[in-house]
Amino acid sequence: MPVKNKLTEIVIIGSSDVHGNVLGYSYEDNKDSECGGLDKIYSYVKACRNKYENVILLDNGDILQGNILADDIASKCEGDNPIIKAMNIMGYDAMTVGNHEFNWGVSNLKRMVSSASFPILAANVVKKDGTPLFKGHTIVERGGIRIAIIGVVSPNIALWDGGKEGIDDYQYRDAAIAVKEEISRIADVDAYVVSAHMGLEFEYDTENFSDSARKIAEMNPEVAAILIGHKHTIVNERIGNTLVAAPRNSAEEVVSFHLYFDSEKRIKKSRADIIKLDSIPKSNCLIKDECVQSAHAKTLELICSVKLGYAAESFKTAGDIKGIPEALLKDNPISDMIKSLMLKATGADIAATPLFKPESYFDKGDIYYYNIFSVYKYDNTLVTLKITGKELKAYMEWSAEFYNQWKPGDINISFNPERPHYKYDTFSGVEYEIDISKNEGERIVSLTRHGKKVLDEDVFTLVVNSYRYTSALKAFNLASGKKDWESSYSVRDLIVENFVKHSPIYPTLENNWRIVGVDLNLEDSRRREIKEWISMGKIPVPYAKSYNLTDYNRLKFDSKQ
Repeated sequence: MPVKNKLTEIVIIGSSDVHGNVLGYSYEDNKDSECGGLDKIYSYVKACRNKYENVILLDNGDILQGNILADDIASKCEGDNPIIKAMNIMGYDAMTVGNHEFNWGVSNLKRMVSSASFPILAANVVKKDGTPLFKGHTIVERGGIRIAIIGVVSPNIALWDGGKEGIDDYQYRDAAIAVKEEISRIADVDAYVVSAHMGLEFEYDTENFSDSARKIAEMNPEVAAILIGHKHTIVNERIGNTLVAAPRNSAEEVVSFHLYFDSEKRIKKSRADIIKLDSIPKSNCLIKDECVQSAHAKTLELICSVKLGYAAESFKTAGDIKGIPEALLKDNPISDMIKSLMLKATGADIAATPLFKPESYFDKGDIYYYNIFSVYKYDNTLVTLKITGKELKAYMEWSAEFYNQWKPGDINISFNPERPHYKYDTFSGVEYEIDISKNEGERIVSLTRHGKKVLDEDVFTLVVNSYRYTSALKAFNLASGKKDWESSYSVRDLIVENFVKHSPIYPTLENNWRIVGVDLNLEDSRRREIKEWISMGKIPVPYAKSYNLTDYNRLKFDSKQ
């Protein structure tokens, strides 16, 4: 006899920004990792399927790109894509494409997902005649409850990957409007769930917020839950009655939505949990698959079998405070080497580059492919364009927003928590100082080239990576000029070639920039104590907010707790 008022529980597990991490192996470091991987997600999913009757498994995109297995093996292999094969084994119910799925063009994207046994979703990607790239939604039934899953991706694809094969044949529409239109096409379902590969707030569209999950929730209040991602940060909010949640990247976490339906198939309550996978054991099912196993073996062969060259000395720079990357505070040999190669390859006047991993360096000794990938993990190409002195300074000011403003008494430099480190560039071909005691927009001082002051009307040839050209120079209108040229090879290819042709490679420093306007109280005994507490792990690393000498008594108390 049925239990009166019993609720039907639907559990929706969502992954996002896995970035090729199938087996929890750090190919960049050539060692096994316990941080995450689809094999850990699979263990968790299997446990949930044993515990709950009605489980749905979704992926929110950026899974086919991001590590050596994904970029250098899986994206190029014919036949089954090993990442898709792993997802088939795991029983995914749907996948939304992320922005990085478009990195190799549309035809290659279609080829990579062609063996998926689950639907690929992108409701807001259509041709001008309305022809969709993939399905806009799918319907999954569990326990007699019909759930419509709608997938949308950040509409900034053309901004990031425009010009690549097939990208410009499609329109990338406002995500919230696309969701509303998709809902109007769906009949006979009990709930709507959206998988949106974007952040909670807008990223570039300051006028229409077309790339904001918050707008999706506000325009579509009938949606029960929205799985988001893209920003690699945890989100767990409720907007009206809509759950909005995101896990971190690299399969370190998943989101678990719980929707409870009454006998009339109405949602009576709901919640979202962020599940950390660090203590979850790995499943051995994925590595047993021939396709996955072969891709893993090919990746290991690629990174370990061929010595590319030799680093004559260590490229590592010692830091002042444990946990604060020194490469973000002063000139360093990794970024200087990259910028030097960019200038030599293009003949440009000025080069700019971020560090994708500020802690990265080359040890003295043999260099293999995994060492190069650890330093520069993306397949960015080179782009050159003309830029005026005024535009160059605006670009440099945009970059300098990475730093928090220094205040008297601060014992360290800290970084804007809203600005990830990969959106901070250093520049070669000019000399400059960054005065972080000043407000944003006023920090670049003493800007010269070969000792001569850079004037607003000066014109230079600038070389940047393709991502920076679209994501900053064009997205924020920092430079009016269009690209003059784009390479057919990547920045990473340049680094490989440098070690192959010119080893041994010595670390060198241009020493063309520095941070000014600060007094870090280096001789104050209180600072030395605070540094020691940080080093011992007694107080947190002050990455996003500086410690100040006025905090000393509080920090001393905290260090004893």
